[in-house]
Amino acid sequence: MARLLHAIPEAGEQLGVGRSTVYELIAAGALKTVKIGRRTLIPHAELERYVRGLATDANGDSADLGAA
Repeated sequence: MARLLHAIPEAGEQLGVGRSTVYELIAAGALKTVKIGRRTLIPHAELERYVRGLATDANGDSADLGAA
């Protein structure tokens, strides 16, 4: 079963980018996070939304999503 929430390094692996880039995307508001205790996690659906937005952005149909 696929994970519903990803830690920052795992999210980077899923997106094929480094941990620093994930933090930059969060700071830019391109990725939304949830907090559970002291852990910052990214919902899997949020990663999928971001990637769908990249495809739309490549077609020139949406604003910059903060992709690095």
